[in-house]
Amino acid sequence: MKNRYFIVVFLGVLSIAACKTPYKLQQKTSFRIIKGTYQDWVGGVPGNSGTLVQLFVTDTLGIHPDSLFFQDKVAVIDIKPSNKDVLWVANFRKETPNENRLGKLKQSVDDTDSLEKPDFPFKLLENEAVIRYTKEGKVYYYKITGLLQKETIFYPAARPQKE
Repeated sequence: MKNRYFIVVFLGVLSIAACKTPYKLQQKTSFRIIKGTYQDWVGGVPGNSGTLVQLFVTDTLGIHPDSLFFQDKVAVIDIKPSNKDVLWVANFRKETPNENRLGKLKQSVDDTDSLEKPDFPFKLLENEAVIRYTKEGKVYYYKITGLLQKETIFYPAARPQKE
């Protein structure tokens, strides 16, 4: 009798835990991603670096992308018209010790800074991302695989301004 009770309770807890995921990934979308790339960049100023993700997309009528989840970070998607496709761009700046986009900086008891970061909602490989978009007022999530990594861009240091 105790074993049955344990099994029923275990299955109940398991089913509740399975329902907690608020992000249901779509298997198909009405838009098509022609090509997706990501590229690290380094600015000429210390601490100025990041990763640029570019998605060349077609059939975007009625689709409104707003954010991209990539390598444990989230960034806003900018929409830029291209020659024949639409270009969706997300720029992920590298975090400095005083900056964290997913979490917040908190003061610990001994007055040393520590970073508190919430769990990232998706398990992704290095070349995978998830798009958050709306269509007809509903929010959807779509996983992109096989993003191509391009060579790092090194920008020169800015010239000092004359006074």
